[in-house]
Amino acid sequence: MLVSLAELKLEQRSPDAAATIEQALSAAEESGETLPKAGAMDLKARLLAERGETQAAARAYDVAVRLLSESKVPARMRECLLEYGKLLVSCNRRCSAKRKLPGWPRGCFG
Repeated sequence: MLVSLAELKLEQRSPDAAATIEQALSAAEESGETLPKAGAMDLKARLLAERGETQAAARAYDVAVRLLSESKVPARMRECLLEYGKLLVSCNRRCSAKRKLPGWPRGCFG
């Protein structure tokens, strides 16, 4: 229930979306349920990606994908992987542009 509410708040760009996502994550961890935790981590990754926190978003996507693969829900895992892929493509484009700048470091993710 909290994951659905968090998703709605994220889509509406509600100021308390982050707090609701964290509540959903805490509730899922307390219950020990994998699927709600994966959903909350996916939402957290999306929020972090929107904020431009790409490294943290990538870590959250990694957790979400791992959890979804364990729960064997291919449709949800595919959706999560697609979002993760969009983040990686976006990062790669920014990184390619930055590499053209003189003196920009080689390792680029963020």
